[in-house]
Amino acid sequence: MSRFGSLSINTKFNLIMSCLLIVLFLSASLLIYQRQRSLILKVAVDNARNIAKQIIETRDYISSVEHGEPEQNYALVPQVVATQIAARMTRDTKFYVRQVSLRYRNPGNRPDDYETEQLQKFSGKVVRENYRVVRAGGEESFRYMQSMIAKNPV
Repeated sequence: MSRFGSLSINTKFNLIMSCLLIVLFLSASLLIYQRQRSLILKVAVDNARNIAKQIIETRDYISSVEHGEPEQNYALVPQVVATQIAARMTRDTKFYVRQVSLRYRNPGNRPDDYETEQLQKFSGKVVRENYRVVRAGGEESFRYMQSMIAKNPV
């Protein structure tokens, strides 16, 4: 006779209920973990969108009101202003913001492999943003990209 068959009915009931509770707790833990991860991603996307919107609006404003001042003061070039504001906004945070382009002049704006792939997608479609959690160097990081279209001054 099997070992389980020789146990009393109370012991069998307790074992079965214990196994069911363990499965229930593990399932609940997994669902809570997935929900928390989704919530964290949503907060990260919202933060990234807000930072990007502020930088884009600032750059657009500087572009619309400047009338030759950047020729005398390099710090008023809209690209430079946006870069400096991004640095100030993200100082002492876990975020960093940079402006990259497939046609960069400044070597600091050279895109990495992930950014190059996303910029190519931006140029081929009407895609305005992309975000993803990527693993690099054994660490996961949240990557967010939004297209910033520079307009020619009128």
